[in-house]
Amino acid sequence: MVLILVAVSKIIILPAKLAQSVGNGAWLSLVLLLAVDAILFTLFYLAFKKNPEQTLYKSLSGKSPVLGKIIYGILAVFFILRAFYAVYGAGGFVFTNLYDTVSWMPFALLILLGGAFAAYKGLRAASRMTELLGGALLLVIVAGLIFAAWGADLFNILPLLESGLPPVFGAAGDYIFLSLDLLILFLFLGKTVPGKKTSIAAITGFSAGAALSLMYGFLFIAYYGRLAAYMQLHAPADMTQMFIAGEGVERFDIVINIAWTALAVIKCFFLIWAAAESVKAVFFGEEKTPKAKLLSAGIVTVIILALLVFLSDRIFLDGIISGIFKYVALGVALIIALIALILPAKNSSFGSVVTK
Repeated sequence: MVLILVAVSKIIILPAKLAQSVGNGAWLSLVLLLAVDAILFTLFYLAFKKNPEQTLYKSLSGKSPVLGKIIYGILAVFFILRAFYAVYGAGGFVFTNLYDTVSWMPFALLILLGGAFAAYKGLRAASRMTELLGGALLLVIVAGLIFAAWGADLFNILPLLESGLPPVFGAAGDYIFLSLDLLILFLFLGKTVPGKKTSIAAITGFSAGAALSLMYGFLFIAYYGRLAAYMQLHAPADMTQMFIAGEGVERFDIVINIAWTALAVIKCFFLIWAAAESVKAVFFGEEKTPKAKLLSAGIVTVIILALLVFLSDRIFLDGIISGIFKYVALGVALIIALIALILPAKNSSFGSVVTK
């Protein structure tokens, strides 16, 4: 799960967006975003180490019931917006790479229904998909990485920092909204099973996700050079397609596209679950009744559906992502950082991210 949260957006969407903003320095902006991920993961580690049995909601409500509602309300806004854009992006990915003669909306609706089911039944439903498909999906992605590396030219990354460092930092800041999915981990506080093996698995997942993201971002620039700034968003599949098309194995690209689609869908489920959990905390606290779960999942589904219907213009979305969404994301990240510092301490070892 951690690998998916770290890597999917940074591979499918961010390289092209960053290249449009900062050219050859896109992979350096990606390094900065991965550094933010490392900070979030470390904060989660410290918060869990302080008190693995205390949920985030209990910690906040213990200080002030109103504070807990406010913080979870902010998290709900963030995760709803993030889930909306993830569903929108997954639908666009399918439209661009698999079925470009049909509308992406029916596929987005299927993702929403699947996400609502995952939110109602709990994250284990989505986690089982990861367990079943994870190995095969990772193998296909690594194969795509090898194809891309074979056709890359390292000289394309030159000159480095042609416009200096400020644009690199600026591009990273503009798209930080798409790079804070690890905030989901904080919803697992108090809902995890301690264990050394699973903690190692979480750290390994983060390291692998960061490494894959960085390699794809670097190879995207090395493959396309200055043309990277003019490429469409779904760069990894396109890199692989362009290389293998000349090798007589054109249909292998469909396998890679399906693998990326599956990963994007699973990530949508995680984000919809996080949004529903946050909404449930606002209206029902830590109540776990079917009614609370159903209403929370329904509220999130209806809001995301409305956003998909009324906010489907990509140019407009790109504007608000690097505008108001950016500030929402920065505010949420700052709040989480403060929360990690004020949580009550209790000696314990780090554990897994598997819900009870």
